[in-house]
Amino acid sequence: MLACLNGCRLTPNLRASFPDANEHDMRDPLHTVEILPGSQLAQIICMPHIEVNTFHREAIVQLSPAVMASAHSEDGIVEAIEVVFSSFAIGLQWHQELFTETDHPGNSVFRGLVEAAS
Repeated sequence: MLACLNGCRLTPNLRASFPDANEHDMRDPLHTVEILPGSQLAQIICMPHIEVNTFHREAIVQLSPAVMASAHSEDGIVEAIEVVFSSFAIGLQWHQELFTETDHPGNSVFRGLVEAAS
């Protein structure tokens, strides 16, 4: 939604647009996302890559100048974006809320949101 609201173009079926992409529409398997150095996401998570869940069919096919891709999966699919001129607007393609009962490094995104709102 954040991508659409900021001028990006999405595909409702990433397999149709990216036939060589890994399967992203599964709930339990984890896959690695590489986090862009210097991004707000990198400053919050403090790790160059993390393991995340994946169960989505849509994907960004074209970024707008208003956002930057701050994380990609190993197959090149955009997994996180940031609105460039916003103090805190990070969109994640994975479901971080499913990790809240664990010691997952991505949970720091929630702390970052609370700090930005304070």
